[in-house]
Amino acid sequence: MNDNLGTEHKVLKREIVVTADGSTSLKIPELDEMYHSKKGAIQESQFVYIDHGMSLIKKPKIDILEIGMGTGLNVALTIKQSSANSISIHYDTLEPYPLSTAEQLALNYEEILGLPVGMMGQIHHSKTDNQINADFNLSVYAQKLEDWQANRLYDVIYFDAFAPNKQKGPWVLSNLKKLYTCLKAGGILTTYCAQGQFKRDLKSIGFEVTNPPGPMGKREITVAYK
Repeated sequence: MNDNLGTEHKVLKREIVVTADGSTSLKIPELDEMYHSKKGAIQESQFVYIDHGMSLIKKPKIDILEIGMGTGLNVALTIKQSSANSISIHYDTLEPYPLSTAEQLALNYEEILGLPVGMMGQIHHSKTDNQINADFNLSVYAQKLEDWQANRLYDVIYFDAFAPNKQKGPWVLSNLKKLYTCLKAGGILTTYCAQGQFKRDLKSIGFEVTNPPGPMGKREITVAYK
């Protein structure tokens, strides 16, 4: 592989970190890279992916694509949101570097979010077409974005890959074009990243790019519309 995460057969060491809102996340010391903001993993994910993603789609059934499942927090928050609002979700997520069982068990999302015991394990052990509950269908693909092919169109894309300066692959223009192609008309791509080149690339493809103020003191995030 050509990014900074390691080699084709190696994933760099990850450490459990407790963030400021009490929720856990992971850190890769070798890259000095966090999976979430140190100021609050749940607060950040809720703001970026639920409040500025899923919640903007006013439909009873929503198709979601996530790039970078990581700890599974975005999946868990989406399950919680769908249950609270009786929304049916089809959720596809890509994660080429899945967590170990020990890492999964060290996360505290079930406790903090009030999820059923064992749900995070169910999320992380999912393959394709796994029915988490009556309203939530989950497919997890152990693939990089460049190797994956969509078989449907999506209302929302959660773009939650590592930052461009840590992992270039997901952010290259060809991958952004792929994401644009698999969005429905009026669909949304939302991400924590507000890098200038990234925003210019999105605009060059045809996205309408907006930059709402970010959470917890972050200057801005990116929400792009097709």
